[in-house]
Amino acid sequence: MKRLAVIAILLIMGGCHNSLENATYNMKKGDAFYETKEYDVAEYYYDKIPEESPLYAQARAKLDSIASFRKYWSVRTVSEEDLKKIVLADHSASMNKSTMKPLHSFVIINNTSRTLSSITVEFTYFDMNYHEVGKLTCDVDAPVGPKKKGVFNRVEPGTLTHTFHKSEAKLVGAQY
Repeated sequence: MKRLAVIAILLIMGGCHNSLENATYNMKKGDAFYETKEYDVAEYYYDKIPEESPLYAQARAKLDSIASFRKYWSVRTVSEEDLKKIVLADHSASMNKSTMKPLHSFVIINNTSRTLSSITVEFTYFDMNYHEVGKLTCDVDAPVGPKKKGVFNRVEPGTLTHTFHKSEAKLVGAQY
């Protein structure tokens, strides 16, 4: 949807410039957006270069690289099978009693073959009698490479209404 809006704006602003005379202009514009990683807009300009242009092969190569980026850089949810290979370890928590915000530290061990981009962690809080007093879930940016560890400190998932004595952390989702 965002891509369509960008293209519509470009059409309104620039009109249709897909002639041979405009190939150099479109290549320069495409390259400028490619360099800033604005691939949707770069793709728009590269697509406007006609096959007859000497720049067509160069534009085609850039379009192929954009397609490759999309294939490997798109956010994908980790499968249930791979989620079992990601370990949340060494969890500890404290609480700022004036703000009622818990702070967590933990280690993520990524035993998958891909780099993680983020994880979803569910924190459950208990009082001294081990009665549940709250539950918070949060997404954490977690760029952890394959077969690597990542240490996360001062993760603040939200605000509680009760103080807690103990907490547990459970990994409930992850994205590549």
